[in-house]
Amino acid sequence: MADSIASLFRAGDPGRVAVHFLRSQSKGGFRDEQITLGDWVRGADACAAALEARGLRRGQRVLLCLPTGRAFLDAFLGAISIGVVPVPLPSLEGFARPAAFVNRLTSVVQDAAPSAVFADPRTAAHLRRAGLLGADLPVIEPMPPRAGSAPVPRPPEGDEVALIQYTSGSTGTPRGVVITAANLAANIEAMGKALRLTSADRVVSWLPLYHDMGLIGGLLAPAAHGATCSLLSPLEFMLHPASWMRAASQARATLTVAPNFAYGLVARKVADEDLRGLDLSSLRAAINGAEPVDVATAEAFCARLAPMGFSPRSYFPVYGLAESTLSVAFPPLGRGLKVDHVRRDELAKGRAVTAEPGPGTMRIVSVGRALEGHSISIVEAVDHAPLPERRLGEIWVQGPSISPWYFDKHEPVRSRRHSLRTQDVGYLADGELYVVDRLKDLVIVAGRSYSPSDIERAAEGVEGVRAGRSVAFGVADEDRATEALILVAEVQPRSRAELRRLSDAVRERVTDQIGLSPADVRLLKPGALARTSSGKLMRRDARDRYLHGGLDGGQALRPFFPQRILDAARATVMRFLARRLAQR
Repeated sequence: MADSIASLFRAGDPGRVAVHFLRSQSKGGFRDEQITLGDWVRGADACAAALEARGLRRGQRVLLCLPTGRAFLDAFLGAISIGVVPVPLPSLEGFARPAAFVNRLTSVVQDAAPSAVFADPRTAAHLRRAGLLGADLPVIEPMPPRAGSAPVPRPPEGDEVALIQYTSGSTGTPRGVVITAANLAANIEAMGKALRLTSADRVVSWLPLYHDMGLIGGLLAPAAHGATCSLLSPLEFMLHPASWMRAASQARATLTVAPNFAYGLVARKVADEDLRGLDLSSLRAAINGAEPVDVATAEAFCARLAPMGFSPRSYFPVYGLAESTLSVAFPPLGRGLKVDHVRRDELAKGRAVTAEPGPGTMRIVSVGRALEGHSISIVEAVDHAPLPERRLGEIWVQGPSISPWYFDKHEPVRSRRHSLRTQDVGYLADGELYVVDRLKDLVIVAGRSYSPSDIERAAEGVEGVRAGRSVAFGVADEDRATEALILVAEVQPRSRAELRRLSDAVRERVTDQIGLSPADVRLLKPGALARTSSGKLMRRDARDRYLHGGLDGGQALRPFFPQRILDAARATVMRFLARRLAQR
Protein backbone atom coordinates (compact mmCIF):
# COMPACT_ATOMS: atom_id res chain seq x y z
CA MET A 1 0.00 0.00 0.00
CA ALA A 2 2.10 2.85 -1.33
CA ASP A 3 -0.47 5.60 -0.72
CA SER A 4 -0.96 7.16 2.69
CA ILE A 5 -4.26 6.73 4.52
CA ALA A 6 -5.12 10.39 3.94
CA SER A 7 -4.44 10.11 0.21
CA LEU A 8 -6.53 6.92 -0.10
CA PHE A 9 -9.57 8.49 1.54
CA ARG A 10 -9.26 11.66 -0.53
CA ALA A 11 -9.02 9.65 -3.76
CA GLY A 12 -12.08 7.50 -2.98
CA ASP A 13 -15.66 7.92 -4.16
CA PRO A 14 -16.94 10.97 -2.19
CA GLY A 15 -20.46 9.54 -2.19
CA ARG A 16 -19.49 6.22 -0.60
CA VAL A 17 -20.70 5.80 2.99
CA ALA A 18 -17.55 5.00 4.95
CA VAL A 19 -18.80 5.12 8.54
CA HIS A 20 -22.08 4.64 10.41
CA PHE A 21 -22.22 5.99 13.97
CA LEU A 22 -24.88 3.97 15.80
CA ARG A 23 -26.79 4.92 18.95
CA SER A 24 -29.47 2.76 20.58
CA GLN A 25 -33.01 4.13 20.59
CA SER A 26 -35.51 3.57 23.38
CA LYS A 27 -37.98 1.92 20.98
CA GLY A 28 -35.37 -0.48 19.64
CA GLY A 29 -33.02 -0.27 16.70
CA PHE A 30 -30.31 2.34 16.22
CA ARG A 31 -30.11 5.96 15.26
CA ASP A 32 -27.69 5.96 12.31
CA GLU A 33 -25.44 8.92 11.46
CA GLN A 34 -23.90 8.19 8.07
CA ILE A 35 -20.56 9.72 7.05
CA THR A 36 -19.54 9.61 3.39
CA LEU A 37 -15.94 9.95 2.27
CA GLY A 38 -16.83 13.39 0.96
CA ASP A 39 -18.23 14.40 4.37
CA TRP A 40 -15.10 13.10 6.06
CA VAL A 41 -12.72 14.97 3.76
CA ARG A 42 -14.65 18.24 4.12
CA GLY A 43 -14.61 17.94 7.90
CA ALA A 44 -10.91 17.08 7.83
CA ASP A 45 -10.15 20.15 5.71
CA ALA A 46 -11.88 22.38 8.28
CA CYS A 47 -9.80 20.86 11.09
CA ALA A 48 -6.59 21.14 9.08
CA ALA A 49 -7.34 24.82 8.41
CA ALA A 50 -7.93 25.37 12.14
CA LEU A 51 -4.55 23.80 12.95
CA GLU A 52 -2.74 25.91 10.38
CA ALA A 53 -4.52 29.05 11.62
CA ARG A 54 -3.08 28.38 15.07
CA GLY A 55 0.42 28.06 13.71
CA LEU A 56 0.94 24.30 13.94
CA ARG A 57 3.75 22.98 11.80
CA ARG A 58 4.54 19.61 10.30
CA GLY A 59 5.71 17.13 12.95
CA GLN A 60 4.15 18.98 15.89
CA ARG A 61 1.67 17.06 18.03
CA VAL A 62 -2.04 17.60 18.62
CA LEU A 63 -4.01 15.73 21.29
CA LEU A 64 -7.36 14.26 20.25
CA CYS A 65 -9.45 14.11 23.44
CA LEU A 66 -12.73 13.40 21.69
CA PRO A 67 -15.41 10.71 22.12
CA THR A 68 -16.30 8.27 19.37
CA GLY A 69 -18.03 10.37 16.73
CA ARG A 70 -17.72 12.61 13.69
CA ALA A 71 -15.44 15.12 15.44
CA PHE A 72 -12.76 12.49 16.08
CA LEU A 73 -12.78 11.36 12.45
CA ASP A 74 -12.41 14.91 11.16
CA ALA A 75 -9.67 15.89 13.62
CA PHE A 76 -7.63 12.74 12.97
CA LEU A 77 -7.77 12.95 9.18
CA GLY A 78 -7.31 16.73 9.25
CA ALA A 79 -4.13 16.49 11.31
CA ILE A 80 -2.58 13.63 9.36
CA SER A 81 -3.43 15.31 6.03
CA ILE A 82 -0.99 18.17 6.73
CA GLY A 83 1.67 16.21 8.61
CA VAL A 84 0.62 17.28 12.11
CA VAL A 85 0.92 14.25 14.41
CA PRO A 86 -2.36 13.15 16.06
CA VAL A 87 -2.15 11.69 19.58
CA PRO A 88 -5.47 9.90 20.29
CA LEU A 89 -6.46 9.99 23.98
CA PRO A 90 -9.63 9.42 26.03
CA SER A 91 -12.22 12.14 26.54
CA LEU A 92 -14.15 12.62 29.76
CA GLU A 93 -17.00 10.45 28.39
CA GLY A 94 -16.99 7.05 30.01
CA PHE A 95 -15.21 8.11 33.21
CA ALA A 96 -17.48 7.96 36.26
CA ARG A 97 -15.09 10.19 38.20
CA PRO A 98 -13.29 13.18 36.63
CA ALA A 99 -10.35 12.52 38.97
CA ALA A 100 -9.78 9.12 37.33
CA PHE A 101 -9.78 10.80 33.92
CA VAL A 102 -7.21 13.37 35.05
CA ASN A 103 -5.01 10.68 36.62
CA ARG A 104 -5.13 8.68 33.38
CA LEU A 105 -4.00 11.64 31.26
CA THR A 106 -1.53 13.46 33.51
CA SER A 107 1.66 11.62 32.57
CA VAL A 108 0.62 11.31 28.92
CA VAL A 109 -0.08 15.02 28.40
CA GLN A 110 3.18 15.96 30.08
CA ASP A 111 5.11 13.47 27.96
CA ALA A 112 3.49 14.32 24.61
CA ALA A 113 4.26 18.07 24.82
CA PRO A 114 1.41 19.01 22.45
CA SER A 115 1.09 22.22 20.45
CA ALA A 116 -2.74 22.09 20.39
CA VAL A 117 -5.66 20.04 21.67
CA PHE A 118 -8.92 18.97 20.03
CA ALA A 119 -11.42 18.48 22.86
CA ASP A 120 -15.10 18.82 23.63
CA PRO A 121 -15.95 21.62 26.11
CA ARG A 122 -16.37 19.39 29.21
CA THR A 123 -13.12 17.55 28.60
CA ALA A 124 -11.23 20.78 27.94
CA ALA A 125 -12.62 22.36 31.11
CA HIS A 126 -11.42 19.46 33.28
CA LEU A 127 -7.99 19.44 31.66
CA ARG A 128 -7.67 23.19 32.25
CA ARG A 129 -8.87 22.90 35.84
CA ALA A 130 -6.32 20.17 36.51
CA GLY A 131 -3.52 22.36 35.17
CA LEU A 132 -2.67 19.98 32.34
CA LEU A 133 -3.14 22.58 29.60
CA GLY A 134 -1.09 25.75 29.65
CA ALA A 135 -2.82 29.09 29.14
CA ASP A 136 -1.12 29.51 25.76
CA LEU A 137 -2.05 26.05 24.46
CA PRO A 138 -4.79 26.30 21.80
CA VAL A 139 -7.88 24.20 22.53
CA ILE A 140 -9.95 23.57 19.39
CA GLU A 141 -13.55 22.48 19.84
CA PRO A 142 -15.35 20.27 17.29
CA MET A 143 -16.54 22.32 14.32
CA PRO A 144 -18.90 21.72 11.41
CA PRO A 145 -17.42 21.57 7.89
CA ARG A 146 -17.57 24.93 6.17
CA ALA A 147 -16.81 26.29 2.74
CA GLY A 148 -13.45 27.93 2.25
CA SER A 149 -9.97 27.33 1.01
CA ALA A 150 -8.56 24.07 2.36
CA PRO A 151 -4.86 23.59 3.14
CA VAL A 152 -2.84 21.72 0.54
CA PRO A 153 -2.71 18.07 1.68
CA ARG A 154 0.80 16.87 2.43
CA PRO A 155 0.47 13.74 4.57
CA PRO A 156 3.50 12.02 6.12
CA GLU A 157 5.48 9.62 3.97
CA GLY A 158 7.94 6.80 4.63
CA ASP A 159 9.71 7.26 7.97
CA GLU A 160 7.86 10.46 8.86
CA VAL A 161 5.70 10.14 11.98
CA ALA A 162 2.03 9.46 11.22
CA LEU A 163 0.69 9.20 14.78
CA ILE A 164 1.68 8.45 18.35
CA GLN A 165 -0.20 5.70 20.19
CA TYR A 166 0.10 5.63 23.97
CA THR A 167 0.14 2.18 25.52
CA SER A 168 -2.61 1.25 27.97
CA GLY A 169 -0.30 1.24 30.99
CA SER A 170 -1.21 -2.31 32.04
CA THR A 171 2.45 -2.97 32.94
CA GLY A 172 3.48 0.53 34.04
CA THR A 173 3.41 4.16 32.91
CA PRO A 174 1.90 4.61 29.40
CA ARG A 175 4.54 5.12 26.69
CA GLY A 176 4.15 6.92 23.39
CA VAL A 177 4.65 4.49 20.50
CA VAL A 178 5.83 6.31 17.37
CA ILE A 179 4.04 4.98 14.27
CA THR A 180 5.50 6.07 10.93
CA ALA A 181 3.59 6.37 7.68
CA ALA A 182 5.42 3.27 6.44
CA ASN A 183 4.50 1.33 9.62
CA LEU A 184 0.83 2.19 9.23
CA ALA A 185 0.70 1.35 5.53
CA ALA A 186 2.52 -1.98 6.03
CA ASN A 187 0.26 -3.14 8.85
CA ILE A 188 -2.94 -2.14 7.09
CA GLU A 189 -1.84 -3.89 3.90
CA ALA A 190 -0.86 -7.09 5.74
CA MET A 191 -4.13 -7.11 7.69
CA GLY A 192 -6.09 -6.62 4.49
CA LYS A 193 -4.45 -9.64 2.91
CA ALA A 194 -4.88 -11.85 5.98
CA LEU A 195 -8.56 -10.92 6.36
CA ARG A 196 -9.21 -10.67 2.60
CA LEU A 197 -10.82 -7.28 3.12
CA THR A 198 -12.90 -5.90 0.25
CA SER A 199 -15.50 -3.21 -0.33
CA ALA A 200 -18.18 -5.84 0.35
CA ASP A 201 -17.14 -6.12 4.00
CA ARG A 202 -19.08 -4.57 6.86
CA VAL A 203 -17.24 -4.12 10.15
CA VAL A 204 -18.79 -3.46 13.57
CA SER A 205 -16.77 -2.16 16.52
CA TRP A 206 -17.46 -0.51 19.87
CA LEU A 207 -13.77 -0.13 20.80
CA PRO A 208 -12.59 3.40 21.64
CA LEU A 209 -10.88 5.21 18.78
CA TYR A 210 -7.99 6.19 21.05
CA HIS A 211 -7.13 2.48 21.33
CA ASP A 212 -5.01 0.97 18.54
CA MET A 213 -7.40 -1.94 18.02
CA GLY A 214 -10.35 0.42 17.71
CA LEU A 215 -8.62 3.04 15.55
CA ILE A 216 -6.74 0.76 13.16
CA GLY A 217 -8.56 -2.57 13.46
CA GLY A 218 -12.08 -1.18 13.68
CA LEU A 219 -11.75 1.85 11.39
CA LEU A 220 -8.63 2.65 9.37
CA ALA A 221 -7.74 -0.80 8.01
CA PRO A 222 -11.28 -1.72 6.90
CA ALA A 223 -11.98 1.76 5.50
CA ALA A 224 -8.69 1.77 3.58
CA HIS A 225 -9.79 -1.42 1.81
CA GLY A 226 -13.21 0.03 0.98
CA ALA A 227 -15.19 -1.67 3.75
CA THR A 228 -18.00 0.05 5.64
CA CYS A 229 -17.53 0.60 9.39
CA SER A 230 -20.36 0.73 11.93
CA LEU A 231 -19.18 2.21 15.23
CA LEU A 232 -20.81 2.20 18.66
CA SER A 233 -19.49 4.20 21.59
CA PRO A 234 -17.67 2.20 24.30
CA LEU A 235 -20.15 3.58 26.84
CA GLU A 236 -23.03 2.13 24.84
CA PHE A 237 -21.43 -1.32 24.94
CA MET A 238 -20.59 -1.18 28.65
CA LEU A 239 -24.19 -0.19 29.50
CA HIS A 240 -25.75 -2.64 27.05
CA PRO A 241 -23.35 -5.42 25.97
CA ALA A 242 -26.09 -6.86 23.74
CA SER A 243 -25.95 -3.69 21.61
CA TRP A 244 -22.73 -5.03 20.03
CA MET A 245 -24.44 -8.17 18.74
CA ARG A 246 -27.60 -6.26 17.79
CA ALA A 247 -25.49 -3.87 15.71
CA ALA A 248 -23.68 -6.79 14.06
CA SER A 249 -27.02 -8.37 13.18
CA GLN A 250 -28.56 -5.16 11.85
CA ALA A 251 -25.49 -4.27 9.76
CA ARG A 252 -25.12 -7.85 8.47
CA ALA A 253 -21.54 -7.55 9.68
CA THR A 254 -18.87 -9.72 8.12
CA LEU A 255 -16.23 -8.83 10.72
CA THR A 256 -16.19 -7.57 14.29
CA VAL A 257 -13.38 -6.93 16.74
CA ALA A 258 -13.09 -6.88 20.55
CA PRO A 259 -10.94 -8.06 23.49
CA ASN A 260 -11.52 -11.36 25.26
CA PHE A 261 -13.52 -9.90 28.16
CA ALA A 262 -16.19 -8.57 25.76
CA TYR A 263 -16.83 -12.05 24.35
CA GLY A 264 -17.17 -13.27 27.94
CA LEU A 265 -19.75 -10.60 28.75
CA VAL A 266 -21.89 -11.60 25.78
CA ALA A 267 -21.51 -15.30 26.54
CA ARG A 268 -22.37 -15.11 30.23
CA LYS A 269 -24.15 -11.87 31.10
CA VAL A 270 -26.49 -10.90 28.24
CA ALA A 271 -30.13 -11.91 28.74
CA ASP A 272 -31.70 -14.38 26.32
CA GLU A 273 -34.38 -11.89 25.25
CA ASP A 274 -31.69 -9.41 24.18
CA LEU A 275 -30.30 -11.94 21.70
CA ARG A 276 -33.60 -13.34 20.46
CA GLY A 277 -34.18 -12.87 16.73
CA LEU A 278 -30.61 -11.87 15.87
CA ASP A 279 -28.95 -13.18 12.70
CA LEU A 280 -25.15 -13.46 12.94
CA SER A 281 -24.69 -15.86 10.03
CA SER A 282 -22.91 -13.19 7.97
CA LEU A 283 -19.96 -12.96 10.40
CA ARG A 284 -16.87 -14.57 8.89
CA ALA A 285 -14.40 -13.31 11.52
CA ALA A 286 -15.07 -12.43 15.16
CA ILE A 287 -11.62 -11.08 15.99
CA ASN A 288 -10.43 -11.58 19.58
CA GLY A 289 -7.29 -9.66 20.52
CA ALA A 290 -5.66 -7.10 22.87
CA GLU A 291 -5.53 -9.56 25.80
CA PRO A 292 -4.96 -13.31 26.31
CA VAL A 293 -7.53 -15.48 24.52
CA ASP A 294 -9.34 -17.78 26.95
CA VAL A 295 -10.51 -21.15 25.60
CA ALA A 296 -13.50 -21.42 27.95
CA THR A 297 -14.70 -17.94 26.97
CA ALA A 298 -14.39 -18.77 23.28
CA GLU A 299 -16.31 -22.01 23.68
CA ALA A 300 -19.04 -20.31 25.73
CA PHE A 301 -19.43 -17.51 23.16
CA CYS A 302 -19.64 -19.92 20.24
CA ALA A 303 -22.22 -22.08 22.03
CA ARG A 304 -24.33 -19.10 23.12
CA LEU A 305 -24.42 -17.51 19.65
CA ALA A 306 -24.82 -20.71 17.61
CA PRO A 307 -28.65 -20.44 17.60
CA MET A 308 -28.24 -16.99 16.02
CA GLY A 309 -26.30 -18.46 13.11
CA PHE A 310 -22.77 -17.77 14.37
CA SER A 311 -20.29 -20.40 13.17
CA PRO A 312 -17.49 -21.53 15.53
CA ARG A 313 -15.23 -21.49 12.46
CA SER A 314 -15.57 -17.70 12.46
CA TYR A 315 -13.95 -17.26 15.88
CA PHE A 316 -10.64 -15.55 15.12
CA PRO A 317 -8.00 -15.26 17.90
CA VAL A 318 -5.13 -12.90 17.02
CA TYR A 319 -1.97 -11.41 18.53
CA GLY A 320 -0.71 -7.87 18.30
CA LEU A 321 0.55 -4.88 20.22
CA ALA A 322 0.93 -1.13 19.76
CA GLU A 323 4.68 -1.41 19.15
CA SER A 324 3.89 -3.39 15.98
CA THR A 325 1.35 -0.74 14.89
CA LEU A 326 -1.39 -3.23 15.79
CA SER A 327 -1.25 -6.74 14.33
CA VAL A 328 1.46 -9.42 14.48
CA ALA A 329 -0.12 -12.85 13.90
CA PHE A 330 -3.41 -14.08 12.43
CA PRO A 331 -4.75 -17.64 12.00
CA PRO A 332 -6.25 -18.92 8.73
CA LEU A 333 -9.73 -17.61 8.03
CA GLY A 334 -12.52 -20.10 8.69
CA ARG A 335 -10.53 -22.43 10.95
CA GLY A 336 -11.87 -21.39 14.33
CA LEU A 337 -10.03 -22.30 17.52
CA LYS A 338 -6.89 -24.42 17.44
CA VAL A 339 -6.02 -25.47 20.99
CA ASP A 340 -2.78 -26.99 22.27
CA HIS A 341 -3.00 -29.13 25.42
CA VAL A 342 0.30 -29.04 27.31
CA ARG A 343 1.52 -30.37 30.64
CA ARG A 344 1.56 -27.69 33.34
CA ASP A 345 4.56 -29.17 35.15
CA GLU A 346 6.67 -29.16 31.97
CA LEU A 347 5.51 -25.67 30.99
CA ALA A 348 6.75 -24.41 34.36
CA LYS A 349 10.18 -25.70 33.28
CA GLY A 350 9.99 -23.92 29.93
CA ARG A 351 8.84 -26.83 27.74
CA ALA A 352 5.47 -27.06 25.94
CA VAL A 353 4.96 -30.82 26.08
CA THR A 354 1.71 -32.06 24.55
CA ALA A 355 -0.66 -34.17 26.62
CA GLU A 356 -4.15 -35.61 26.53
CA PRO A 357 -6.76 -33.19 27.92
CA GLY A 358 -7.32 -33.60 31.64
CA PRO A 359 -6.01 -32.67 35.08
CA GLY A 360 -2.50 -31.26 35.05
CA THR A 361 -2.83 -29.81 31.55
CA MET A 362 -3.21 -26.25 30.29
CA ARG A 363 -5.09 -25.20 27.15
CA ILE A 364 -3.36 -22.57 25.00
CA VAL A 365 -4.84 -21.04 21.85
CA SER A 366 -2.92 -20.67 18.59
CA VAL A 367 -2.99 -17.12 17.21
CA GLY A 368 -1.65 -18.28 13.85
CA ARG A 369 1.42 -17.23 11.89
CA ALA A 370 3.18 -13.91 11.43
CA LEU A 371 1.54 -11.53 8.97
CA GLU A 372 2.98 -11.44 5.46
CA GLY A 373 6.33 -9.63 5.40
CA HIS A 374 6.87 -10.16 9.14
CA SER A 375 8.53 -12.86 11.23
CA ILE A 376 8.34 -14.18 14.79
CA SER A 377 11.13 -15.76 16.82
CA ILE A 378 11.30 -17.15 20.35
CA VAL A 379 14.44 -16.30 22.32
CA GLU A 380 15.88 -17.09 25.72
CA ALA A 381 15.00 -14.17 27.99
CA VAL A 382 18.50 -13.71 29.46
CA ASP A 383 21.05 -14.29 26.68
CA HIS A 384 18.60 -13.84 23.75
CA ALA A 385 19.66 -17.15 22.17
CA PRO A 386 17.10 -18.48 19.64
CA LEU A 387 14.98 -21.33 20.96
CA PRO A 388 13.55 -24.30 19.02
CA GLU A 389 9.87 -25.07 18.66
CA ARG A 390 7.95 -25.92 21.82
CA ARG A 391 10.46 -24.12 24.04
CA LEU A 392 9.06 -21.27 26.10
CA GLY A 393 10.75 -17.89 25.68
CA GLU A 394 10.27 -14.22 24.88
CA ILE A 395 8.43 -13.41 21.66
CA TRP A 396 10.41 -11.19 19.26
CA VAL A 397 8.90 -9.69 16.12
CA GLN A 398 10.57 -8.36 12.98
CA GLY A 399 9.03 -6.57 9.99
CA PRO A 400 7.95 -3.26 8.46
CA SER A 401 5.19 -2.65 11.03
CA ILE A 402 7.66 -2.35 13.93
CA SER A 403 7.66 1.09 15.56
CA PRO A 404 11.15 2.65 15.36
CA TRP A 405 11.14 3.94 18.97
CA TYR A 406 9.14 5.33 21.86
CA PHE A 407 8.47 9.04 21.79
CA ASP A 408 10.79 11.27 23.81
CA LYS A 409 10.19 15.01 23.62
CA HIS A 410 13.83 15.62 24.54
CA GLU A 411 15.19 13.28 21.85
CA PRO A 412 12.70 13.01 18.96
CA VAL A 413 15.00 10.87 16.77
CA ARG A 414 16.93 7.94 18.21
CA SER A 415 18.53 4.70 17.13
CA ARG A 416 15.93 2.65 15.32
CA ARG A 417 14.91 -0.75 16.64
CA HIS A 418 14.71 -3.56 14.09
CA SER A 419 13.53 -6.37 16.39
CA LEU A 420 10.69 -5.84 18.82
CA ARG A 421 11.13 -7.46 22.22
CA THR A 422 7.48 -7.87 23.13
CA GLN A 423 8.01 -8.87 26.79
CA ASP A 424 5.41 -11.56 26.14
CA VAL A 425 6.16 -15.24 26.70
CA GLY A 426 5.14 -17.96 24.28
CA TYR A 427 6.30 -20.71 21.98
CA LEU A 428 6.08 -21.82 18.37
CA ALA A 429 4.65 -25.15 17.22
CA ASP A 430 4.41 -26.06 13.53
CA GLY A 431 5.20 -22.42 12.77
CA GLU A 432 2.22 -21.08 14.72
CA LEU A 433 2.44 -18.83 17.77
CA TYR A 434 1.04 -19.71 21.20
CA VAL A 435 1.07 -16.81 23.69
CA VAL A 436 1.31 -17.79 27.36
CA ASP A 437 1.66 -14.52 29.30
CA ARG A 438 3.64 -11.35 30.00
CA LEU A 439 7.31 -12.00 30.80
CA LYS A 440 7.43 -9.61 33.75
CA ASP A 441 4.16 -11.00 35.16
CA LEU A 442 5.29 -14.63 35.46
CA VAL A 443 5.23 -15.97 39.01
CA ILE A 444 8.55 -17.74 39.62
CA VAL A 445 8.57 -20.15 42.55
CA ALA A 446 11.52 -22.45 43.24
CA GLY A 447 12.85 -21.94 39.71
CA ARG A 448 9.56 -22.76 37.99
CA SER A 449 7.55 -20.21 36.00
CA TYR A 450 3.78 -20.07 36.42
CA SER A 451 1.38 -18.18 34.16
CA PRO A 452 -0.75 -15.67 36.10
CA SER A 453 -3.50 -15.96 33.46
CA ASP A 454 -3.70 -19.70 34.12
CA ILE A 455 -3.90 -19.10 37.88
CA GLU A 456 -6.58 -16.42 37.44
CA ARG A 457 -8.75 -18.69 35.29
CA ALA A 458 -8.54 -21.39 37.93
CA ALA A 459 -9.68 -18.95 40.62
CA GLU A 460 -12.54 -17.69 38.45
CA GLY A 461 -13.80 -21.26 38.17
CA VAL A 462 -15.02 -20.93 41.77
CA GLU A 463 -18.64 -19.83 41.94
CA GLY A 464 -18.79 -16.34 43.44
CA VAL A 465 -15.55 -15.02 41.93
CA ARG A 466 -16.32 -12.48 39.20
CA ALA A 467 -15.23 -13.58 35.72
CA GLY A 468 -12.26 -11.59 34.45
CA ARG A 469 -11.82 -9.83 37.81
CA SER A 470 -8.95 -11.67 39.51
CA VAL A 471 -5.22 -10.95 39.53
CA ALA A 472 -2.32 -13.23 40.40
CA PHE A 473 1.23 -12.01 41.04
CA GLY A 474 4.38 -12.91 42.91
CA VAL A 475 6.06 -11.11 45.81
CA ALA A 476 9.43 -11.77 47.38
CA ASP A 477 9.45 -14.53 50.02
CA GLU A 478 12.68 -13.79 51.88
CA ASP A 479 12.41 -16.82 54.17
CA ARG A 480 12.32 -19.21 51.20
CA ALA A 481 14.49 -17.07 48.87
CA THR A 482 11.90 -17.28 46.12
CA GLU A 483 8.51 -15.74 45.27
CA ALA A 484 5.18 -16.30 46.99
CA LEU A 485 1.92 -16.40 45.04
CA ILE A 486 -0.67 -13.73 45.90
CA LEU A 487 -4.18 -13.86 44.49
CA VAL A 488 -6.73 -11.04 44.70
CA ALA A 489 -10.25 -11.27 43.31
CA GLU A 490 -13.41 -9.20 43.17
CA VAL A 491 -16.54 -10.76 44.67
CA GLN A 492 -20.04 -9.58 45.50
CA PRO A 493 -20.59 -8.48 49.13
CA ARG A 494 -21.60 -11.34 51.41
CA SER A 495 -21.31 -12.49 55.03
CA ARG A 496 -17.98 -12.93 56.78
CA ALA A 497 -18.45 -16.71 57.02
CA GLU A 498 -19.32 -16.99 53.30
CA LEU A 499 -16.22 -15.01 52.37
CA ARG A 500 -14.01 -17.29 54.45
CA ARG A 501 -15.48 -20.33 52.68
CA LEU A 502 -14.99 -18.64 49.31
CA SER A 503 -11.37 -17.81 50.12
CA ASP A 504 -10.73 -21.44 51.12
CA ALA A 505 -12.40 -22.67 47.91
CA VAL A 506 -10.21 -20.40 45.77
CA ARG A 507 -7.07 -21.57 47.53
CA GLU A 508 -8.05 -25.23 47.14
CA ARG A 509 -8.93 -24.93 43.45
CA VAL A 510 -5.72 -23.09 42.54
CA THR A 511 -3.64 -25.62 44.48
CA ASP A 512 -5.39 -28.57 42.81
CA GLN A 513 -5.28 -27.19 39.24
CA ILE A 514 -1.96 -25.34 39.20
CA GLY A 515 0.03 -27.27 41.79
CA LEU A 516 0.90 -24.07 43.68
CA SER A 517 -0.80 -22.83 46.84
CA PRO A 518 -1.42 -19.07 47.22
CA ALA A 519 0.34 -17.54 50.20
CA ASP A 520 -2.47 -15.00 50.47
CA VAL A 521 -5.98 -14.70 49.00
CA ARG A 522 -7.65 -11.27 49.15
CA LEU A 523 -11.34 -10.87 48.30
CA LEU A 524 -12.29 -7.33 47.31
CA LYS A 525 -15.30 -5.20 46.46
CA PRO A 526 -16.43 -5.00 42.81
CA GLY A 527 -14.41 -2.32 41.04
CA ALA A 528 -11.47 -2.46 43.46
CA LEU A 529 -8.99 -3.63 40.82
CA ALA A 530 -7.75 -1.03 38.34
CA ARG A 531 -8.26 -1.62 34.64
CA THR A 532 -6.79 0.04 31.56
CA SER A 533 -8.87 1.91 28.98
CA SER A 534 -9.17 -1.32 26.96
CA GLY A 535 -10.38 -3.35 29.94
CA LYS A 536 -7.14 -5.09 30.93
CA LEU A 537 -6.55 -5.64 34.63
CA MET A 538 -3.35 -3.92 35.78
CA ARG A 539 -1.32 -6.59 37.58
CA ARG A 540 1.56 -4.22 38.32
CA ASP A 541 -0.82 -1.75 39.95
CA ALA A 542 -2.42 -4.50 42.05
CA ARG A 543 1.00 -5.77 43.15
CA ASP A 544 2.22 -2.28 44.11
CA ARG A 545 -0.97 -1.55 46.04
CA TYR A 546 -0.72 -4.91 47.82
CA LEU A 547 2.87 -4.24 48.88
CA HIS A 548 1.96 -0.77 50.16
CA GLY A 549 -1.20 -1.83 51.99
CA GLY A 550 -3.59 -0.43 49.40
CA LEU A 551 -5.58 -3.63 48.87
CA ASP A 552 -7.50 -4.01 52.10
CA GLY A 553 -9.34 -7.28 51.91
CA GLY A 554 -11.06 -6.41 55.19
CA GLN A 555 -13.33 -4.01 53.35
CA ALA A 556 -14.90 -6.94 51.50
CA LEU A 557 -15.52 -8.90 54.71
CA ARG A 558 -18.53 -6.73 55.62
CA PRO A 559 -21.85 -7.27 53.86
CA PHE A 560 -22.95 -3.90 52.44
CA PHE A 561 -26.61 -4.40 51.38
CA PRO A 562 -28.74 -7.43 50.54
CA GLN A 563 -28.05 -8.51 46.97
CA ARG A 564 -31.69 -7.91 45.91
CA ILE A 565 -31.33 -4.21 46.89
CA LEU A 566 -28.07 -3.90 44.96
CA ASP A 567 -29.66 -5.53 41.89
CA ALA A 568 -32.69 -3.23 42.02
CA ALA A 569 -30.54 -0.11 42.39
CA ARG A 570 -28.30 -1.18 39.53
CA ALA A 571 -31.32 -1.82 37.27
CA THR A 572 -32.73 1.64 38.07
CA VAL A 573 -29.44 3.35 37.23
CA MET A 574 -29.09 1.39 33.98
CA ARG A 575 -32.63 2.35 32.86
CA PHE A 576 -31.92 6.02 33.59
CA LEU A 577 -28.64 5.96 31.66
CA ALA A 578 -30.28 4.14 28.75
CA ARG A 579 -32.98 6.83 28.50
CA ARG A 580 -30.40 9.62 28.59
CA LEU A 581 -28.29 7.86 25.95
CA ALA A 582 -31.30 7.43 23.66
CA GLN A 583 -32.14 11.15 23.94
CA ARG A 584 -28.67 12.30 22.81
